Amino acid sequence: MTNQEDSNRTLTTYVGDMHAWEEHILEPFERQLELTKGTPEAQVVVQQLVTTTRQHITALEQRVKTLGHTGKNITDALKTGVSELLGVAAATINSVRPQTVSKALRDDYTATNHAIIGYIMLQTTALALHDETTAELAASHLADHVKNAQAIAAIMPALVIKDVADDAPVDASIAKQVIGNTNVGSLYGLI
Repeated sequence: MTNQEDSNRTLTTYVGDMHAWEEHILEPFERQLELTKGTPEAQVVVQQLVTTTRQHITALEQRVKTLGHTGKNITDALKTGVSELLGVAAATINSVRPQTVSKALRDDYTATNHAIIGYIMLQTTALALHDETTAELAASHLADHVKNAQAIAAIMPALVIKDVADDAPVDASIAKQVIGNTNVGSLYGLI
């Protein structure tokens, strides 16, 4: 194998990993469109998650093809591994607790942050292997996931208040107090 073939194989593995992750998280995002019908602010965020994830999947598939990967065996193997690992965890979590909008978006936040670190790794790998196109793709997808994480963080306090209010009277202004917390505010660019 030449150095270029080795580089393409490495890049294809990293791109395939992100493709597998994006495909894996799309399914719960799509299911949450129904869950969030009665919570408009959450539905807007979930629709944003679905739209960007679909766009990412298409772009990653194209990048794998451009890198010269003729089959999907790398992506399929990674997808199987990711699905098995996360499928067991998700099944366990879902069997223990009912799904509320705030808990669904908490899980989305976790998935989004996993994608963030994955795209940091992909961008680093692409730059190290002198592949500007893949590095730019990774940077763009990274920016999308940061935006999505910020959108989730911005509405989370209000969603939790809504859930708690189902069980006991609460002061809705507490959500603003949490958003005003410097650490929370910095997560989504208010501070």
